Amino acid sequence: MDNRDSTTKDFVALLTRHSGRIYAFIRTLVPGHFDAEDVFQEVSATMWEKFPQFREGSDFRAWAFQIVRFKVFSFRKLRAHVPQLFGDELLQRLADEHLLIDDELDASYHALADCYQKLRPEDRHLLDLRYVEAATIATVAAQVGRSVDFVYKALRRIHGWLYRCIDDRVGGGDP
Repeated sequence: MDNRDSTTKDFVALLTRHSGRIYAFIRTLVPGHFDAEDVFQEVSATMWEKFPQFREGSDFRAWAFQIVRFKVFSFRKLRAHVPQLFGDELLQRLADEHLLIDDELDASYHALADCYQKLRPEDRHLLDLRYVEAATIATVAAQVGRSVDFVYKALRRIHGWLYRCIDDRVGGGDP
């Protein structure tokens, strides 16, 4: 595989992994769906163009979010004739707030993954049946040979434990 193929593969992998969060950031700043799609396409093209400048091992999402900021402000300048829902100062505040929330969400996702691994295998199995396989409570109950009431109570207990575990980990503790 030549260097260009490797670069393409690396870029596609990173963009695929982060595209949902990048698009969510754009939608925070660009209210219209079609406009947000246009900005996303512009951001993707710019990221590909500038990817040789991206330092491997650095934060791809943060790098992409900076490009989003520039593209959104450029998009707004091009559309200056169209009334905007909010001014540049509010847009900047929304972007800053989104970044804080995104970092908190990222920490929560990591905590959830760690906490999930700490669950007993039978608890992980219940969660997997319910959420990974998207089974109904009745189907989960039938598959594990328990009552619907048992499954509801077990899931409530597991959710509570996960919530406390995530809260402890994100808040600095470690259950």
